[in-house]
Amino acid sequence: MSGFVSTAPISPATAPAPDEPPVEPVIGGDGWFPEIDLRAARAVLRLDGTVTDARLRDALLEGVLHTVGVLTDWREKQEAQGAADLAATRATTIGEENVQVARYRRAVYGWALALLIERYRGYDTSKDGERRVDAIAISPDAARRDAYWAVSDIMRRPRLTVELI
Repeated sequence: MSGFVSTAPISPATAPAPDEPPVEPVIGGDGWFPEIDLRAARAVLRLDGTVTDARLRDALLEGVLHTVGVLTDWREKQEAQGAADLAATRATTIGEENVQVARYRRAVYGWALALLIERYRGYDTSKDGERRVDAIAISPDAARRDAYWAVSDIMRRPRLTVELI
């Protein structure tokens, strides 16, 4: 059995604007981990206006929470050794940026991108929706792999990929 439910259209006068209320463009760090800029994330992840700022912020926030959670024990060891922040755990800079900060951001972006890809694939399963997901040109698993590798790199652990046969 199939069914169709329709609701009355929302008038333009009462429909919310795409980013109402305005979204804070930066997710602040806790002083040890750095902040995440939504505009920079949007550019790096190559996201168009289909992903609203509110949805991007939500995905990035989850990426921050997950990355911080995975690094909790490692962070405690680093703080016990005197590291004042993430950048202090390795002094190497490349391209005028601390490698640990760059890897942290890569981990956060990876988790966020995986969430967004899964949400949009489930949201619009039409042919147009599939094309939009395919345009991102990365799978959720590949985005998660990148995030795991970034976390492994931060902790100076070897990368490992295992497939069940």
